[in-house]
Amino acid sequence: ELVLQKINYYYINKFNCCWVPDLFDENNIAGNLSHPKKMPKTPVKYIGILNRFNKIETEIKYDLCVLLSGLEPQRTLLENKLLQQLKNIENKKILFVRGLPNAIENIVHSNCTIKNHLAGKELQEAICSSNIIVARSGYTTVMELLSLQKKMILIATPMQTEQEYLATYLANKKYCISYTQDEINIADAFNKAMQFNYESIDNIAFDERLVLENIK
Repeated sequence: ELVLQKINYYYINKFNCCWVPDLFDENNIAGNLSHPKKMPKTPVKYIGILNRFNKIETEIKYDLCVLLSGLEPQRTLLENKLLQQLKNIENKKILFVRGLPNAIENIVHSNCTIKNHLAGKELQEAICSSNIIVARSGYTTVMELLSLQKKMILIATPMQTEQEYLATYLANKKYCISYTQDEINIADAFNKAMQFNYESIDNIAFDERLVLENIK
């Protein structure tokens, strides 16, 4: 890790400023990933939470929305596991987005609506109209779900240490519930999420004007 940091800082220090998509105070969402003990010599600017979506007020259509992403074979392994376990959740509306934009085949599941891929406005509407989101703990995904103030069940991709760290860090702050891929039981996780006292994230600034002001 120290060797990689030195390599990164070698290149970062060639620039006049380093922009980091996070908050600078204790409300930050990436912990040591964005606030390392040793900083580069180049000035660092925390530019806030980046998000391509706007929060829209809409009725809740789905009790649970699963958003899959990431590299194979882990994406498929998690897909198969969750589809099998979703049979144990009855009388709930579930949306399952496979994260396969180039997929031709369609699969059918008796317990949920399955989409190969949703992009742009459709994905925004799906997230905003869902009560609980199941997703990987990738940083871009985390930023978007937090900014939309959604209840999250995060599952880190195995052996992706930054995802494992983020899931644990945010769970400790009560911004999410986290599970490893091996231990996830979606029925139990859903029941826990329904009763879980998620920490309010209202005090996290998502105002684009603030982001622009930080950049200046």
